[in-house]
Order: sequence, then C-alpha cells, then structure tokens
Amino acid sequence: MLALMNFSRQLEPENFQMVMLPGRFSDVGEYNRSYWIISDQGKNQVMTEFFAVESPVWSAPGENDGTLTKNVRIAIQNASGSPGMARQVSEFLQTQGFTNIYLSSDYPDRLEQTQVIAQQGNVSGANQLLANLGTGRVEASSIGEIESDFTIRVGQDWLEQSQESFVSN
Repeated sequence: MLALMNFSRQLEPENFQMVMLPGRFSDVGEYNRSYWIISDQGKNQVMTEFFAVESPVWSAPGENDGTLTKNVRIAIQNASGSPGMARQVSEFLQTQGFTNIYLSSDYPDRLEQTQVIAQQGNVSGANQLLANLGTGRVEASSIGEIESDFTIRVGQDWLEQSQESFVSN
C-alpha cells in the first residue's frame, strides 16, 4: 500500500485515469451477495492498454483485443442541449453497421465536444468508434453507463458537424 501511495504521489493529476475492469454482475443465486465478476480477457486488455503488459492469455481477433466489433454495447446520451441528437447519433451508427445501441437519459451538463467513453478500458476500440463518428474525443474512464462497453455523450460539435453535412449535400 505504501509503495502504491508513494508511486501515486509522483504522478501529475492529469495522468490519473479511472477504468472499471471489464466484467459482469453476478447472476441471481450465483452468490449470497451481488459481486462484480472480472473478465480475464478484459483484465488483460486493460493491462495491455494502460501498463504495456503483454497478455498471457491468447484471444481470438475481436475478442477484447482492442478490435472494435459491430456488436459492442453502445449507450448514447445527449449532452448537446439540442433535442434528438442522441437518436441522430444512434441512427448514424446503425448505418455504420453497429447493432447493439441504446439511448440513455440525457447527460445533465452541456458539452461542447462529444465524448466517447471507453467504459471498460478499450481505448483502441474507442478510437475506432471516434473515427466512425468523425468528431469528439476519447475519455478512458468508467464514468459512462455501467452496462455499456462505450458511452457516447453527444456534444455540440456533433450538431455543428451534422449541420455542415446537411448544407454541403
């Protein structure tokens, strides 16, 4: 504990990142209490992404190796201040082939820039998703919807980008 504390004192605050280890909630009847069951493959992915530690476990392509698959769970929250933007992003991602998208309640704060939150530490996948969106920034932390792989908080930049696309077409 002391070694970790001394290590953390040497870090700048902007270098701290909070990431939830990928996993699932325990099933009813699996244990006497509710637990977060950590995925071995997801844990290995986080270790590779954040600490450059090679995974000792082999996984198939697209199976928590940073590759973005079209069935990842994506939660979308509107943070643009303009109604309907979350639905617009959802429809756009569906045209890109994503199949596991759901709308979440609006984010209470207005954001200028869209956030793609790597909820379970898959920064590579978040960057690929960001490339599909064409705007925003990646946030590697566990501040999004807990049941998602990624949470997109749609900011004002999406509205501006969609208006530019409409004008240019």
